[in-house]
Amino acid sequence: MSAVDERRRTSRHDLFWVVNQEDQQSLLGYLVDLSESGMRVWLKLNYQAKESNFTVCLLPPNKLELPHFVIDVRKVWLGKDETDTFDEIGCEFVGLNVEQKKSLAKMLSFFQEDKEHFFDHMSEMIQFVEEDLKNG
Repeated sequence: MSAVDERRRTSRHDLFWVVNQEDQQSLLGYLVDLSESGMRVWLKLNYQAKESNFTVCLLPPNKLELPHFVIDVRKVWLGKDETDTFDEIGCEFVGLNVEQKKSLAKMLSFFQEDKEHFFDHMSEMIQFVEEDLKNG
């Protein structure tokens, strides 16, 4: 079974959330789908995904009461989103430890359990986006 087939075996969940760079302060872009094995991100326009492997910081919704967690990823593909507005990157997670897997599973469960969670976290998301726009 190829790596692509293996990645496709895990279900992906559409969402809209933030992904920071490794420093936990700088916005990398917006998470638009997430699975146990990877994620798809709309990249902030000034970010250049030059390296194949890099590190990101996921900020779980406050309601989960989980700390931020840093994950190593590998770039699988890079392209444009459907509207040709953002660079889009598909990444697979690399070397997840037990704690990262648990945090990721809680985050996935939160977003897939009930679509009402989408609205629960939108005010949080709007704050991130407004702050990002303010800071350029």
